[in-house]
Amino acid sequence: MPEIEESIAFPDSDFGDTPSDKYMVFAVVKGLRGPQQTGCFVLRPAREPEALEALKVYTAQLPKNSLKRDRIQKWLDRMDGLNG
Repeated sequence: MPEIEESIAFPDSDFGDTPSDKYMVFAVVKGLRGPQQTGCFVLRPAREPEALEALKVYTAQLPKNSLKRDRIQKWLDRMDGLNG
């Protein structure tokens, strides 16, 4: 099984579905073995400082004590532990 890198994909992006040599192309699937999703772009916060900052800003805008905010914050804390 290929290694799974933690990333976040945003559906319905404006990038379209046509691969470009300017961007790395990812196959985005729902869950581990779900159907492939189209119209997404991928942020890799563990490798891209700008993506990490964007994720932090996004998380700060979520309602306090929400499950989504808690899950993303735990992910951010793990990345900070690896990079700090």
